[in-house]
Amino acid sequence: MKTTISNIKTTLVTSDDGVYTYSITKTLEDVEGDKAIIVLLYPTRTKENINGNDTTVSHLIAHMRDMNLSEITIINLFSKVVKSKLSAKGLTVDESNM
Repeated sequence: MKTTISNIKTTLVTSDDGVYTYSITKTLEDVEGDKAIIVLLYPTRTKENINGNDTTVSHLIAHMRDMNLSEITIINLFSKVVKSKLSAKGLTVDESNM
């Protein structure tokens, strides 16, 4: 019998008050490979739900080995954490994220 252990380390860069999430990094600790930076629209991760993943992040994690990636960093175009999808009307220039 063989046991295989894999760990995914998650690192968030947020504002002190947790209202803004600037980047999310997912690292496969048992894999050597390249690193990728991905730009997404807006974050839904905070320190309270750090281990949750939306379908986009889950898909990326599932294919990291296929793409020879050991780490992905998601940079958020709009950093304010949202609970639901934003409409174009709700988007403003995110000066603090520039």
